[in-house]
Amino acid sequence: NNDDQTAMQRVSEVLSPVLRGIRIDQQKRIDEELRSKLDNSDAAKSRFNLSMSVSALIAMTAADYLQTGAYRYLSRMRRTIKDEQDEFEPDDDDDDEDITQYRLPNLMCALCASANNTLPVVSLVSTDRLSPMQRITAMTEIAAALMQQQHAQSPPTICAQTGAILIADDDDKCGTTQQLLSMVENAIAQCAPSIGVDDIGVCVSYSRQPSAVRYDAQTASYEIEGNKYSTQTIAQYFEQLCAQYTAIRFVQDPLSSSSSSVSLDNEQQLQANATVTTTLRAKNVNVIGAAMYASDMASMERGIKRNASASAVVSTTQMKTVSHALNMANLVETLSPDTEYGFGLIVSDAALNDNSSNSTYAVDLSVACNADILCLPLPNCAFATKKYNRWLVIADEIGVRVTNGQEADNRSGTEAKETQPSDVVVNGASNEQTAVARDEEHADDTDKADVALP
Repeated sequence: NNDDQTAMQRVSEVLSPVLRGIRIDQQKRIDEELRSKLDNSDAAKSRFNLSMSVSALIAMTAADYLQTGAYRYLSRMRRTIKDEQDEFEPDDDDDDEDITQYRLPNLMCALCASANNTLPVVSLVSTDRLSPMQRITAMTEIAAALMQQQHAQSPPTICAQTGAILIADDDDKCGTTQQLLSMVENAIAQCAPSIGVDDIGVCVSYSRQPSAVRYDAQTASYEIEGNKYSTQTIAQYFEQLCAQYTAIRFVQDPLSSSSSSVSLDNEQQLQANATVTTTLRAKNVNVIGAAMYASDMASMERGIKRNASASAVVSTTQMKTVSHALNMANLVETLSPDTEYGFGLIVSDAALNDNSSNSTYAVDLSVACNADILCLPLPNCAFATKKYNRWLVIADEIGVRVTNGQEADNRSGTEAKETQPSDVVVNGASNEQTAVARDEEHADDTDKADVALP
């Protein structure tokens, strides 16, 4: 729109004199100039994250100029920043690089949310038990099954920003978190047996849901759906919820919403988060910190050291520059060995808008940051097509292999029979083996019929 065009014109006027003459692969220096010129500047005021957009565009252009994959370029840049080097020295040949150092992040997609923001957002999380294409297919089928359920009651509505299915939460069929999760579990069950119970997980997110969790500072208590819990008993609520719905693998910002964000300076809230994290970890459920950190390095460092969560989200809408994101990845990598169970990183690019939908830099960034999970809109959304295509291309490049329903992690030394990306094991037999068996079974039929199959 006109405001965005005006903002971009002003950014060009501010940045052009500063950036002219800087080598395109000097990302650290470029990002420092971006931060100094655009932070709190009228030129940066628009609907989207201009400083990150410009920084990412320059990084992608540099990777293209050096004729290397963007995730490879960003990964080397991350090592340069970690070693506190000012100059970036590109490798001579990508062919000599150890490709097994890269890991394909799993996918997280917001599946459904309450129309009035009174219930948590439920997301689907893929596992490495499925091949990359199977992960996308599984999420698409589950979303379609849920839409079919919702359509039986009323025409489904889609959230314009995340692509999630909006569920009416003002009736008897979906008025509680339990009813919402039951609908999701029914949708997953409809896709069986092609999707097993261990193939797809669920994340329950309370981020930015103003009525899902309420915190009373005077009594230091939490209110969820009319029930009150103290900072000592709130963990029991989530423990019972995860015991009732075993598909839950993640809980995001369990004690925060836009109206009651967790304050890491509040000792009671910090301790309550640590209690929830420890309690759910015993149930193999991972607590994710998103709103509590807001992609801030100081907050994340404090949260990691105080066990406020088991993972953290860095969002493309909150990160200032590419260097900012790489610094956060280095922070997690540095502090994670000091924690008892390690610490995970999640890169989020789940917002849908006309300005970012065609950009794929977040996919490469997630691989460079060694992220565990990449948050994207649902595969059903046409806006996300390029992002998923890029994710599949990287999966093929780094050679993601599926063996007996489990991805072989090259870095951990897992010994398993390896299959090529195009020869994925399905139900114990590879695509190639299945095709051969099918051809032999119907050999006589094909002789009798003059049919050419594409």
